[in-house]
Amino acid sequence: MDVWNNMFMRLMCIGKSSIYQEQYGLDLPSRWNLFDSNQQTQYRIAETQDFKKNLSTLLDTMKIVRVNDKTLNQFVGYILSQMRFDEIFRKEIDKLVKEKCPSQNSLTINDSKEQLLADMRKLYDSVYLTED
Repeated sequence: MDVWNNMFMRLMCIGKSSIYQEQYGLDLPSRWNLFDSNQQTQYRIAETQDFKKNLSTLLDTMKIVRVNDKTLNQFVGYILSQMRFDEIFRKEIDKLVKEKCPSQNSLTINDSKEQLLADMRKLYDSVYLTED
C-alpha cells in the first residue's frame, strides 16, 4: 500500500505545482498567502478536479495489475483520511472507486455460481435423462 500511496502523493504534488504555475503563474513558495478568497475557492475547485483525475488514473493502474480488494479499500480509506474534503466530495470519490474497480470477488463468486449450475445440470442430465 505504501507504493500506491507514494505514487498518488507524487501525482498530487505534480498536480498542485501545475495548478499554481498554469493558472496563477506562481511558484510554490509564494502560493497561498498571495491568494484572495476568490482565488482560494478557484484553487480548491481545481485541486478537487485534479484529485479525481489522479485517483482515476491510479485506480486504472491498480485494476490493470489486479490489486486485491483489501489493499484497494485500505488505500482509498487512507487517502481520504489524509485529505480534508466535504462529505459530498467523499461520496463522489466512493462512487468513482466503485465505478473504476468493481469488486473482484463478485466476479469470482459469479463464475463459481455459473460453474456450479453447469455441473448440476450435467449431473441431472446423467441421472434422469436416458438416451432412447
